[in-house]
Amino acid sequence: MLRIYLYLILAASVSALATDMIVPALPLLQKAFTTDYSAIQLTISGFLVIYAASQLLSGFLGEKLGKLRVLTASFLLFLAGSLLCFMSDSLMMLLAGRALQALGAGAGPVLSKAIAKETFSPLTLKRALSFRQRGSSSYCAAGRRRTPRLSELEFDIPGYGPV
Repeated sequence: MLRIYLYLILAASVSALATDMIVPALPLLQKAFTTDYSAIQLTISGFLVIYAASQLLSGFLGEKLGKLRVLTASFLLFLAGSLLCFMSDSLMMLLAGRALQALGAGAGPVLSKAIAKETFSPLTLKRALSFRQRGSSSYCAAGRRRTPRLSELEFDIPGYGPV
């Protein structure tokens, strides 16, 4: 039962983490890619548009192919997007990585709630959803608290320049 709880917390937290972690790094990204700030802001607005559409798509696919299978595939898609963002050497590559992250992150909030409704009895469901929300909130709060410090660091990776 604890394994299901942790999986649902992770699923609900990925989207909030992906949305919030990049915000303090926007000025660094602007400098690294030598572009204007409005182009860098596409990493957030583009993410949110694709994220909204992917929630609809993941709900449909979850019903057809199985919620747990789609949720696991979405984690892998999110991971692939994160790796593409890490390896990006151009703004277009970064935007493509953020698009993959958004596709993967959209399934988390939708399918975690659906899985919880199918897995737990009504009384246990209240506890599970409050546990999921509490875990998600504290996970995001911890991320928001640490994000400015992490984004202020400038890593000089050979071949990539400051990131």
